Amino acid sequence: MPAFLDAESTVQPGCVLGGKYRVERVLGMGGMGVVVAARHVELNTGFALKLMRHDAAKDEESVERFLREARAAVRLKSEHCVRVLDVDRLEDGAPYMVMELLVGQDLAELVSASGARSPPEAVDYILQACEGIAEAHAAGLVHRDIKPQNLFVSRGTDGMPLVKVLDFGLAKSIKATPEIRSLTHTTAVLGSPVYMSPEQMRASRQMDARSDLWSLGVCLYELLTGRTPFEGATLPELCSSVLNEPPTPMPSDIPRGLMRVIVRCLQKDPRRRYADVAELAVALEEFASAPGAAARIRAVLDTPRTELEPVHAGLSADPDAETKTAASIDTTQRVQRRGLPLAERWPSLLAIGAGIAGLVALAFVTKGPAPSQPPPSPSPIAAAALPAAPSAPPEPPSSVPAPSPSKLAPARGAPARRASTSPTPPATTAPPKPSTPVLVPKTTEF
Repeated sequence: MPAFLDAESTVQPGCVLGGKYRVERVLGMGGMGVVVAARHVELNTGFALKLMRHDAAKDEESVERFLREARAAVRLKSEHCVRVLDVDRLEDGAPYMVMELLVGQDLAELVSASGARSPPEAVDYILQACEGIAEAHAAGLVHRDIKPQNLFVSRGTDGMPLVKVLDFGLAKSIKATPEIRSLTHTTAVLGSPVYMSPEQMRASRQMDARSDLWSLGVCLYELLTGRTPFEGATLPELCSSVLNEPPTPMPSDIPRGLMRVIVRCLQKDPRRRYADVAELAVALEEFASAPGAAARIRAVLDTPRTELEPVHAGLSADPDAETKTAASIDTTQRVQRRGLPLAERWPSLLAIGAGIAGLVALAFVTKGPAPSQPPPSPSPIAAAALPAAPSAPPEPPSSVPAPSPSKLAPARGAPARRASTSPTPPATTAPPKPSTPVLVPKTTEF
């Protein structure tokens, strides 16, 4: 079997890929590659392997997009996202992806086989998809190809339906590096047109996470009605309908509140849609079979995560650094809005009071009042040798008053605190007033 698959080639059961995966059957084929069920020859465990076609593997951009899908999916740990376990290359360098093997069917097959779903069932499927999409959005990724074929219904450990989001091959980093942006040209159209948002049709680069909300709304519409909200005989007609026409009215047996949720998801202007998947989940939970999904989705969306390409430049490798940085930013914003609480201001107030007390004590020690006894006069011989000093009026005392003790006292209720190791003025009576004017040192009043 060729490592790269040709358009006419199929993977034959019994082929061993990478020296350890024996192919059992083909699960599906597409324009980019093929997915097969395989069993590890040593572990005897089933996996799903995704391989690239020969023509796609010749294109560097396609190979890089294939590897991006693996890097994106491996970071997502939600039970509502398909798990990528390994990425490797075949003998000739062809990349392949090892994923968990799912048993079930996608939502497109479900609707095709048994028709439209009831509102509670349809809403439950979309809410589970929202949990997987929330983790991707929290990591800075937009899926860009949400459709019923990429929403797979398997069974959980409790036997209940479990929706998993597939195929992050078109996932886009919200804040990607120039290298990643170069993979998507400004005018490139990626995704399935029936489920693409208007902004994604116009330019793939001019979109954000709200584009996925549009696609979720289209999926919910199809689950409830068995058809899509926008139709056209040709691709240009379909695109014109998505860009310019309102969605086809829904049957009257669908709850009107649920209709309003879908209509809001399908607003042409992204600003008029829900802000995020958590807000969408709150609106949908009223029609779900059980509560609790909206709270889980909000918790997933608000949990700090590491994006495929770094979003927060400059953060350290410390796993708690992002949380610490977020807490620091929150504290700074809180101080800027209303200032620190009184309990948090006491250390600063005490430090200021201690500094003032230290300055005053230092001034009294180094430049205290003049002594009561005048210094001895120089000897007659020394006096005769000195030139006569010109007579000048004594300098008047400084007009800046000494700081009042009341202004230096700590605030009422402040605990006693040792301000400085400098000696404090003795608690004795003031020295006798000198007969000559005393110059009071200038002290800055705080």
